[in-house]
Amino acid sequence: MTFEQLKEILTNIKAHYQNFAIYDYVVKEWYKVLKDYEFDDVMESLVDHLTSDNSNELPKAYQLVKYLTPEDLKKECESNRYIVSCNLCDRWMSLAEFDKHYDKCLHEFGRKFKNTKSV
Repeated sequence: MTFEQLKEILTNIKAHYQNFAIYDYVVKEWYKVLKDYEFDDVMESLVDHLTSDNSNELPKAYQLVKYLTPEDLKKECESNRYIVSCNLCDRWMSLAEFDKHYDKCLHEFGRKFKNTKSV
């Protein structure tokens, strides 16, 4: 989440809760909590709060991200979700480990090819 996106979330909170004060230290503290999460996810969490039975209470930063997955972990999970096959050795692996494996496999394949070529 960007700093500008955080300001949009805080402005949205201020629109619903007039006693919510946006001071520099509040912005910094909220940013520490929200920076690792996607804007759309946090905004959806805020909307959920606004329509919940607890909507009379001010939302807290940690409440908005309580059940969310950080952006970097989401990307890691996404790349582990796909299974691919190495065309050199036919080994199956997650997409996340493919690049590292392929470099090693290509190096090993090249060595084997050189050894068979000189015979």
